[in-house]
Amino acid sequence: MGCGPCWAAVVTSCSRFAVTGLTVRQKQGDSRTGHQSVELVEQDGLRLTAEEACKNYDPARYLDPAHVARIEHRLQATLAETISSTELELPSFDLFSIPDVVLQRHTLTRLVLNRNCLLELPHEILSLASLEWLDVSRNRLKEIPTAIGKLINLQHFSIASNHLRPMQRSIPLEELAKLRSLNHLDVRWNRKLDSNALADALVARVPAGCTVLVSTSRPPPSQTHAGDRDATLLRSQLEPWSTPTLRRRLAVEFGINTEPEHADREAVFELLLEAYAARGPRSVRRLCGIAPPTPARPLLAALLNELRHTTFPQGAQRERQTVQAEGYIILQRPAESHNGSQKARLAAAKLKQHARAWELAHALLKSVDPDYAELYSAIAMTKQFVGSPHIDTENIGPFYGLALGNFDGGQICVESTPFEVVEMDTHNRIGKIDGRFPHWVAPHTGERYSVIYYQTAGTVMPKSAAAFS
Repeated sequence: MGCGPCWAAVVTSCSRFAVTGLTVRQKQGDSRTGHQSVELVEQDGLRLTAEEACKNYDPARYLDPAHVARIEHRLQATLAETISSTELELPSFDLFSIPDVVLQRHTLTRLVLNRNCLLELPHEILSLASLEWLDVSRNRLKEIPTAIGKLINLQHFSIASNHLRPMQRSIPLEELAKLRSLNHLDVRWNRKLDSNALADALVARVPAGCTVLVSTSRPPPSQTHAGDRDATLLRSQLEPWSTPTLRRRLAVEFGINTEPEHADREAVFELLLEAYAARGPRSVRRLCGIAPPTPARPLLAALLNELRHTTFPQGAQRERQTVQAEGYIILQRPAESHNGSQKARLAAAKLKQHARAWELAHALLKSVDPDYAELYSAIAMTKQFVGSPHIDTENIGPFYGLALGNFDGGQICVESTPFEVVEMDTHNRIGKIDGRFPHWVAPHTGERYSVIYYQTAGTVMPKSAAAFS
């Protein structure tokens, strides 16, 4: 894994604490008086990653109006879909602060804001008095609000993988003591916290029966990139889903319930793969993309010739390093490349360099779906793209894909249901896929180029089908 074993202190009122895959060293407490015991656990494969949501952010992207608009559209769509719900999940929304509209939902009982870039928890969050579950892990928080004790109904609080300062400056111990309903507190992977001192301090204050997770070691590396995954394996096809989503699938589809404090991502995967193995392989449904009308078909050969003569940047200069491909070039729609910034000027220059490929690709899509031809934000031109199961988190709706060249295989595969995968044949055809579901490219032999048309700005389209015939 690239680093040494990770030590965590687990506080519980039980004499033993069963956690899948953990080696336990136990410091006994007195069960007769109700005092908690502290168990030190060693775990090499824990899948929590420090600063995972923050380490690769380019501050310049937040000055890009198009990017801000994409985030706003995603946020508005999610808020609209959950308007009457007491639960709200906003993971990976690039949020630097919690939107006011969220802080005004006083009936919320569950709020998940992990994998963002939150710098602080505002005082207004304390008005969400009904909160029972608060997950702000994997952000940039430096301290817990000094009046956190006002959230008297809070049962689960995760602030793991943040930037919490040393204990006396970041953790209001007396306030935590007021959370009498608290049964799970996770402060792991905050590098400036000392586990032994923190564990001792928390033991004296958290309610009996509360599980507290703390650590001093640096967490293991994050999950493999999409390009490192073997797309023929079920596990690789499921990897793009978040742990909560996998946990829900395990419960809903297979009737196996797990709790985060007892089963981490690896444990959930183990149970899920066993359940799938017992059920049998997923079914495969085969669809074909739309063949361009006869007058437009000569454009296929012209675009293939253009791609064959395209110089794709190699090595560190190749775009989208996390997928498996020999070449990858993104071209932004011209209207989005003229806002005067250096980034826009570079995008315009790149578009000019590949103008012929853009014109041919645009004409082909227009021959099949003239409406979408006016909506897509960009195209990705690829060479020998294969595998790489992933989810397109910034897309606001389905994309179109076209594959060209002399090859066999290479269908675009997408998970349509927990038990079905769609294989879309896009060889000289234009297929419609919703990339917000896990998708990948099947193995192929020969020469394969592709063009992907996708939209990241505009009105968010609700997810429905994963593939369209």
